[in-house]
Amino acid sequence: MCRIPLPLWVLDEIQKDVELAYCDRFGRRNIEYISLGCDILPVLCGRSPIQVYADFMRDFRDTFRALLGVIITVRFYDDFGLLQSKGSNSKYYYQILL
Repeated sequence: MCRIPLPLWVLDEIQKDVELAYCDRFGRRNIEYISLGCDILPVLCGRSPIQVYADFMRDFRDTFRALLGVIITVRFYDDFGLLQSKGSNSKYYYQILL
C-alpha cells in the first residue's frame, strides 16, 4: 500500500484551523484529507486547494513532458529470478502509461 501524506505546509495550515480537515457525517476528522468545502476558498497560504493541485499537476506535466505518452514497463521477479507475469504477493506485470 502506498501512503503519500499531505505536504507539511498543508498539515501546518490544518493544525491552525482543524475545520480544514475532512469530516465525515459522524463528526470524525481525518487530517489526511482537506474538506471538500474548502475547494475554492483561499485557505492554503492564500490559495485554494484547487489552485494548489492545478499547480502541482502543471509542474508534474512540465517535469515529465519527455516521458508523456511513453509506456514504462515494470517487471517483478520472484526469489528464484523468474519473471512473474501474474500471481500472488503483488508479483504482477505492470505497465504505466504516462
